[in-house]
Amino acid sequence: MVLVHHTGKGATKELRGHSSLFAALDPAVEVSRDGERREWQVAKSKDGQDGDEQPFKLQIETLGTDGYGDAVTSCVVVRDLVKKAGPFSTPGAPVTCPPGRPAI
Repeated sequence: MVLVHHTGKGATKELRGHSSLFAALDPAVEVSRDGERREWQVAKSKDGQDGDEQPFKLQIETLGTDGYGDAVTSCVVVRDLVKKAGPFSTPGAPVTCPPGRPAI
């Protein structure tokens, strides 16, 4: 099951409602936006690492038109699959990856 919940508007941006809500979640992913750029970040992961973040953009796609001739639209997530590589000290990274080069 997926639960969508909104954060508060203050500086801490904690979940609205009872404080036990966050504690009851196994994973929690926060989505933020700065203009056209959006980013998701792992705020909490029961069995993984917190803090992983990935930028993305939303692209509007026209699916067709409705009975009035107006466009029916939706959006898709667009991500840049090429990341700048740093030193490959990430666990599980292939030893054949050259340091400092883009990798997919």
